[in-house]
Amino acid sequence: APLIFVSTILTHLVGGSAGREGAAIQLGGSIGNQLGSWLRLDEEDRHVMVMCGMSAAFAAVFGTPMAAAVFAMEAVFSMEVISVGVMYYAALLPCVISSLIASEFAAGFGINPESFHVVNIPELSVITGGKMVIIAVACAAVSIIFCMVLQGVSRLYTRYLPNPYVRIVAASAVIIVITLLLHTTDYMGAGNNLIEL
Repeated sequence: APLIFVSTILTHLVGGSAGREGAAIQLGGSIGNQLGSWLRLDEEDRHVMVMCGMSAAFAAVFGTPMAAAVFAMEAVFSMEVISVGVMYYAALLPCVISSLIASEFAAGFGINPESFHVVNIPELSVITGGKMVIIAVACAAVSIIFCMVLQGVSRLYTRYLPNPYVRIVAASAVIIVITLLLHTTDYMGAGNNLIEL
């Protein structure tokens, strides 16, 4: 957990494009796992503790306790932290409770989640529904292409720059050059400024 916290802070300080959700999930899961270890829980109960920690951290950061509980359970399931094909539905209630407590705790300290006001929502019709389907398919295609490019670049980096520290410096140099060429810092940081547009 301390390493996750420090690396996230350093990433944000130097303008790295890193969201809060990944760090929150990792921190919460790490703390939950450590608590489970201290309490000497068995493997299944430690998985529940990990999910509760993930839910609590996500809810504290984003103020969405119900989404946090479901998201943490889905994230753990998809990462195959739990047994393949087994979903701990019994963990839903503890995850919801930890999410609600964490959300209220954060709000009690005056830490309120960022909210975006949506205005001018069009009426649902065949045309707007069709547009949403087209946008959804386009977003899915872009995300698939993006993941493929990331994997390809990662393989190239590993092949031509076997030293991980050299890869970090090379990737940082590429990002700096791209930022200077584009003459903008819009894409640095968490990206909340772009969402607000």
